[in-house]
Amino acid sequence: MTGPGRVEAAVVRECRRRVWRGNRASLELGVAAVRLARSADAGRPGAGRALRVVLAHLLDCSPAGDALDAIRARAAARWVEAVGAPGGEVPAPGEKSP
Repeated sequence: MTGPGRVEAAVVRECRRRVWRGNRASLELGVAAVRLARSADAGRPGAGRALRVVLAHLLDCSPAGDALDAIRARAAARWVEAVGAPGGEVPAPGEKSP
């Protein structure tokens, strides 16, 4: 078994710094970021773009969390599904998510 890919290893380091453990949505964003990083390492189309958005959302999370964090976490879960789907593509910023 091999270790994590280059992108995944970098994202895990970032998530350790950015994720608020007391904020469920922040944790979900962190999980989504790692899954997207694995997809990026595998060469899936759109994974890099979605990953950048999710990491940016992590910066905006607060320790307590709020409704906006929850919305972002749900969107991130949809992006993970879209990237993992055959022929899946993530919408550009400003476009409607899947």
